[in-house]
Order: sequence, then C-alpha cells, then structure tokens
Amino acid sequence: MIRVAIADDEKNICDTIRKYIGEYVTTSDMDFEVKCFTSCEELMNAVMREDMYDLIFLDIEFSKDGGEMNGIEFGKRLRSIWRNDNAAIVYVTSYKEYAIDAIKIRPYDYIEKPVRYERMKGLLDSYVADYKFGKNVFEFLSNKIINRVAISNIRYFESDGRRLVIHTLNNDYNFYGKMADIVRDPRFRDFVRIHKSYLVNINFVEKFTSASVIMIGVNSEQLPVSRANRMEITEKLMRRK
Repeated sequence: MIRVAIADDEKNICDTIRKYIGEYVTTSDMDFEVKCFTSCEELMNAVMREDMYDLIFLDIEFSKDGGEMNGIEFGKRLRSIWRNDNAAIVYVTSYKEYAIDAIKIRPYDYIEKPVRYERMKGLLDSYVADYKFGKNVFEFLSNKIINRVAISNIRYFESDGRRLVIHTLNNDYNFYGKMADIVRDPRFRDFVRIHKSYLVNINFVEKFTSASVIMIGVNSEQLPVSRANRMEITEKLMRRK
C-alpha cells in the first residue's frame, strides 16, 4: 500500500490528481491510499499526529486562504525539523523560479499545471518501480518498524557491535545487521569502506587525508581511515572528480 498525500488549495487540482491515481491503479498491481489537504498547515498537523506518507504532492504557492506556509517551507520542515528523509515530494507548480529553493529539499520530481495524465502516469511508473524494487531505497527493521531511507541521503554507515547506525543529513537510525552485507550490496557502489567500523558515501566526503575523512554535515564528522583502505578510497574519490 502506497500512502499518498496531496496538498493544494485548488480543489480541482486535488481532484484531478486523485482521479489520475485512481485510473493508474486499474493498470497497476499496487494499491494506493490517497488523502487531500487544502493547506500545508493541515498536512503538517497530520504529519505531527504521525500520519506517514510515502508520496506527497505539494503545491508550491498557496493563496492567503490556503494558509501562511508554502510548499517549499513545508518541505524544509519535513526534512529538517521532523527529520523525514523517506517521503518522496513531488512539487505541482506553475512557478519555475522556485526550482533552486526546492533542490535543497531533494524533491522526487516536478509536475507542471495543468496536470496531464500521461505525465502523471510516467511519474507513478517511476515511483512504483523504485518503491517495489528498492533501487534507490534501503529498507531495514528498527524497533519492530520497517523503515525506508533513500540511499542518496545516507552519508555513512557505522558499525557498533551487532548493530549498524545509518547517518543521514537529518537523522540517525539504528538496526541489527552486518556491515559485510551492506558492502556486498550493489546498490551501494558509491560507498567505500574506510575502516572496519565505517562505510561512507563518497558524495558526502568533504575532505580526505591519508588518516581521515571529513564528512559533509552539520557536525562535519572526522572519521578514521585505516591503512589498508587508503588506496581504495583514493581511487574512488579520483574517479568522482
């Protein structure tokens, strides 16, 4: 079941997206649950009640009657304050000038108004493929809850005995697992083992010396590099450049 939220102060936009998802379901083997909101504040209250959504369609600019918060502000709060890296945000907009601000929120996609079915179908095809096959998502069990984190948002894994810790820009997650299983997973081809306790995403490496790496993030963590792993990380960083 894919849970979808639509936040737009134009009822016809909400109705259109809901209708297109309903039409898509008739050709898909996935079930969707759709809920509409007329403002970001209304959606925010639902999220604060721990209503979790996999896919969120957000208008960028709301009228005054649609509340004070726009889609960009909601996205920033979702990622930073509520530390939600998992929900895929799709901006539904006519305002292309907001694209730069939206990049920081890591949206899944954009749809221009008026919304067309073929465009919606293409987006849903892509999302369902990612959702079903987990090409860009890592699933793990923590506290008896299945969590899903976008692999591109993972800065590094840390081994702590029998537990692994996932560090993203906004949150940390603990689960039972083996670092060796992560290393063998082909989805983590942009990661490199710098130490027996650390597997880092090279896209989040800010600085590298023979003894350590400094990671991009609020705390700019400095992680040790073992002598045996120096060559591998050097080669991967050189290929990135």
